[in-house]
Amino acid sequence: MIDKSHSGTDQYSAFNPKASTFKPYYFKTDLLAYSTNTGSTSIEFTSTSHGAIMEVNYPSYDVSTSFNQTRRIIIDLNGGSDTSSIGTLEDGTIAIFGTSTANSGGIPSNSDYGNRFVIGIYGGENGDKLITNDYILETSANSQSAWIDFKPEDDITQKITLRIATSFISSEQALTNYNYEVSTKVSFNDVKENSKDQWNTVLSRVSIDEIHSTYTQSEQTDLYTTFYSSLYRASLFPRQLTEIDSNGNEVHWSPYSSTGTRVFNGPISTDSGFWDAYSTVYPLLSIINVPVLSKTLQGWVNAYKEGGWLPKWASPGYRGSMVGTMGDVSIADAIVKEIPGFDVKTAYEAIYKDAFVPSDPNSGTGRECIASYLKFGYIPHGTCSEVVSRTLDYYQSDFAIAKAAEKLNDLETANILKLRYANYSSLFDYQSGFIRSINEKTGKFTEPFDAFAWGGDYTEAGPWQYRFSIPFDVPGLAKLYQQAGQDICTELNNAQTMPSIYHLGGYGNQIHEMTEMTVNCWGQYSHSNQPVHHMLYMFGSVYPDEGVTSTCASTGQYYIRKALSTLYKPTDEMFAGDEDNGEMGAWYILSSIGLYSLSPGTEDYVFGSPLFQKVTISLEGNGIENAASDLIIQAHDNSAENVYVQSVKFNGTPITINSIKYSDLMKGGLLEFQMGSSPSSKN
Repeated sequence: MIDKSHSGTDQYSAFNPKASTFKPYYFKTDLLAYSTNTGSTSIEFTSTSHGAIMEVNYPSYDVSTSFNQTRRIIIDLNGGSDTSSIGTLEDGTIAIFGTSTANSGGIPSNSDYGNRFVIGIYGGENGDKLITNDYILETSANSQSAWIDFKPEDDITQKITLRIATSFISSEQALTNYNYEVSTKVSFNDVKENSKDQWNTVLSRVSIDEIHSTYTQSEQTDLYTTFYSSLYRASLFPRQLTEIDSNGNEVHWSPYSSTGTRVFNGPISTDSGFWDAYSTVYPLLSIINVPVLSKTLQGWVNAYKEGGWLPKWASPGYRGSMVGTMGDVSIADAIVKEIPGFDVKTAYEAIYKDAFVPSDPNSGTGRECIASYLKFGYIPHGTCSEVVSRTLDYYQSDFAIAKAAEKLNDLETANILKLRYANYSSLFDYQSGFIRSINEKTGKFTEPFDAFAWGGDYTEAGPWQYRFSIPFDVPGLAKLYQQAGQDICTELNNAQTMPSIYHLGGYGNQIHEMTEMTVNCWGQYSHSNQPVHHMLYMFGSVYPDEGVTSTCASTGQYYIRKALSTLYKPTDEMFAGDEDNGEMGAWYILSSIGLYSLSPGTEDYVFGSPLFQKVTISLEGNGIENAASDLIIQAHDNSAENVYVQSVKFNGTPITINSIKYSDLMKGGLLEFQMGSSPSSKN
């Protein structure tokens, strides 16, 4: 505990997760290495938007042992350009100041990036007693760490409270955040209860009102746990770098600006991999939390204004991770749905640029190989990596942007983009029934072809996982299957029931997504990763005019409920695989309420198999005039066995197709499903 070189293993302690408390707003644990006969050292932690309060409870001084009981607070830094110092706050208590420049990338070159922090240290039961040099043995501060040793005999330091604030803008702003959020004006419990209230506000926007009585009490508890844990996870992303200055205005440090000032007014968004999140996180926010979505969207618009491009995988700034420019889909989707509160004109400018303007291939922005895409109508094998996945993502983006263009009456652009995404048939191999790459040199499908080989032309999956990746035109894809002598519903079902075979393919080694698919033992439906998350909803969209009662739709309902019931668990291993950016949690929430945005960029939410008897969604702040305050989703006769939808009504009017418009949902009212234990007799 007093290793001045900060290199000994006694600087750290194990803890027991099973004996700890984890909540969205609170953490508590015992540090196992720092115990005496009088007790253990424990820590409690609660957070604010830009800081936290941490309480460290030391055991009382034990005179019977020679064990070193010096009470140390240490801030672990990273060397290099990190800094730290020890001083006092205005009230005279000791404090640690510093800057951590550690990051994993996504930071502009020659950046002034730094996480500035101030930590006020107090004693006493309420965390408000000044700690002065009278209680201190020794201090140290450098680029590696800052630490303070307190006398173990003093009662005032038996409980030490750390009041922590951070800022990406400046040390002065860190102090402003400190005074706003964690000063001695508030107690630990004040902050804890405020954080709890804020999380309750977010999570209670969706209320599970009724679970069918055939579920046992234990099963009902498991359903609540899984649902709200998934909603918590889905609510963690995207995140904001926005701070409030001393005048009460929103300001931010921008990870997107590479020249000139990097501090701007207004909100800024970060930490969202659109490749994952576009399909579920943003469609979920569109329904359950429009105010958060509005601010998030304006944060992305500001990113474009400051850096010249929409980010693809912001963490915190531009990264070229994954393929596609799927932020285009989320922005276009918001334009089509008329989400309020963001700069639509600039947002459209940003997605238009992605669709038409080449970017620096080393910048982590824009569409890689866009020239080849525009020349051929697809990206040929031999020009880029992962060309099938990349092309399919470009089609999806162009579809969504075309819909936004139509909404804004830019019909010329809409028509150009329609021609692009309609070209998906060029990649469909009528002989095998798979979506394949075309060789740049021969103009023919790339050989050899292995339907189970992952990687190469496909991202984090293989041909089976991308076989149905035309969610914007399911009937059109079904016609291609028919022309190939196959039935798409049969092939969708085959994907669920065949062996979970994978070949290493272009990866040359196993990646965790491969093994997770086999562990889940669900054919080629690799729910452990995002590329297939639309697949089960394709069943109900093959014959959309037949509504929820077609044989194909009923098959999809069976598998959707199976996924909800078997692939999500109320345990430490809650998710079946990659819960990236809140996407898998959002899939569970949308599917649980019986709605899914199969192809964002339209108003359509297709029907699935709702999990609960009754759910109420708050529509507060959705920007719709004269709307009801809530959307109630009632699934009559719902149970673990009754997974098949017999009929759907909205505000008393039967729905005969397999989807409902977003604008209708946002008016509020009652969406009713009639459930049954077997497919509808209308099949």
